[in-house]
Amino acid sequence: MGKLKYAVLKPDGTKREEEDEDDDFEIEDDGTIVYAEKSKEIFTSVRRFVSNIVGGFSLSLKYVLAESRRNRRNTYIGVFTVFLVVCFVSLLQNAISHSPVIFMKLGENQVGEFDLVITPASNDLVINNFTKSEQQYPSPSKEGRFSNPKFNFLLNDTEIAEALEPLDQVLGVTPRWTLLTRLMNADDPSRNTSAILLLMDMEKEDEMGLGRNWKLRPLGEGEAYISVSALHGIGVRANRGEKIFIGLDMLKAVGAFGSLDKATIKPLLVSALKNVLQNQTITFPVNTSTIFQLLGLPEPPGVPDQFNITLDGDRVPEAAIEQIADAILDRYWDAIQDRLGPSGIRLEFTVVDELHDPNGKWPTALGNVAILNSRYILKTISKV
Repeated sequence: MGKLKYAVLKPDGTKREEEDEDDDFEIEDDGTIVYAEKSKEIFTSVRRFVSNIVGGFSLSLKYVLAESRRNRRNTYIGVFTVFLVVCFVSLLQNAISHSPVIFMKLGENQVGEFDLVITPASNDLVINNFTKSEQQYPSPSKEGRFSNPKFNFLLNDTEIAEALEPLDQVLGVTPRWTLLTRLMNADDPSRNTSAILLLMDMEKEDEMGLGRNWKLRPLGEGEAYISVSALHGIGVRANRGEKIFIGLDMLKAVGAFGSLDKATIKPLLVSALKNVLQNQTITFPVNTSTIFQLLGLPEPPGVPDQFNITLDGDRVPEAAIEQIADAILDRYWDAIQDRLGPSGIRLEFTVVDELHDPNGKWPTALGNVAILNSRYILKTISKV
């Protein structure tokens, strides 16, 4: 390795040159720093490079500041644009990271917070003989059947809840009725509109947490929550003690599971008549002339105008019971339809509050809804 020339800088400012083969610089005892000529060239190059960068940055900064003072409007627009872009990118990033929760919430708002809806399996309304059904299909608790054996369009809520209770994944089971109804202004029934009636066990749903954003209290007897659009349509205001009529169309409600006509109701009526006649002895007066007219025979002389007939209910032929059922249906069918139709059963309720949003309680596709507490509906109907 060749010798390098050194420039020696002393504290008094004088300088001398020396030669050394080993070090690029050294510090003497008196504080004199000795630099190699090669190191000095490197330091000078680095300092010039840094100086150029700082000078260029300083020049650019001065230019930007000067230009900003001259065109303040453009400066503000540029700063706001950068701020807006950064905020939008941050929002987009957060939305992507939280997208599963967002889509789940949107889905709950559209269809409700319930995860499973259990409905009767049959689409045909079949009314069976209760005794034969019990023999063919034993109790649901033994066989796991949740439908009522007499009415296959009903579900046994108690049996379903007991069957699902051991499952940790199931938070709860609650029954509901969903019926098409007619809402009427109590003072002016001509002002009316259609709606979906929801009968729900509100206390049980609160315990389950169904409808986390639902803030309204459970309803009492004779109280209802109605959609705000339906209230506006019939001219009724909430929180004013104003009342409405809710018409229950029971024929249409039951007929939703299949056709509902005389042929469908006749087995039920025959079964009811058999239960009434079973183990019963019935005595009733009969007009003599009427009996002979029905038989097509002349009335003999000396026969009393009226006499009593004792009937053993267990010995009445089934064909006779069916004829009685046909006669009842033929005579009272129109009255039955009127009574069970929407205009036949009118229940009066006080509008407690108006509904603006489902809050996860029901699907938004239902439109106008009327909510009643199912715990009081039978008591209310019994007063009609």
